[in-house]
Amino acid sequence: MEVLLYKADLKDAVTIHEMKVKAFMPLLEKYQDFETSPANESVERIIAQINKSFTDYFIIHHLEVAIGGISPIFILPEHQGKGIAQKVFEYFMESIYSWRLIMSVSVFRINQEDDSFELGFEIPVSNERFFMNYWQSAIEQLGISCIRNGTELRKEQLELTLQELEKLRIWAQSKLLKNETEYMLNRIDWLLIQLPFAFITDDTVLWIG
Repeated sequence: MEVLLYKADLKDAVTIHEMKVKAFMPLLEKYQDFETSPANESVERIIAQINKSFTDYFIIHHLEVAIGGISPIFILPEHQGKGIAQKVFEYFMESIYSWRLIMSVSVFRINQEDDSFELGFEIPVSNERFFMNYWQSAIEQLGISCIRNGTELRKEQLELTLQELEKLRIWAQSKLLKNETEYMLNRIDWLLIQLPFAFITDDTVLWIG
């Protein structure tokens, strides 16, 4: 199976936008997550993300046709079920460094019936490279206990989590350069808004990873 990846540049923004709309619209229509769905991203937002030095977009090609992308990873509906996503994972697992550059850290909600991640729910935190370079430094310096990669969050931890996000916000403002500060503050502010609504029941469990 011929699956190739190409790093996207500004001329690919419209193509990425069109593919995201097509791939994620069914989930947007089902869950009405207008604030977080990739289907609701503007071309301008995609351009801004491509322009950032600490994040990358990749377009997935199959038989010389663009059929999906990475950041987040998605495959167009008509090309799903062909093992293409698995091929992409295998490609990047050959280079752990490359994999860490484009993978992202997000907050997911756990489906307690089967311990899977709830489809359609995701709060982006950071791409992996930025998280390791900046978030992790702040976490260690500040002694953060809740906002850590690979941890569960429960409702009783919400107040402490919000307090830790405020500490991370102050750290970013004092330690980072302009572009990095803007990126991190945008993610922190979004977490501050979204996390209180993520706990839909008292026993809701979230996963950061």
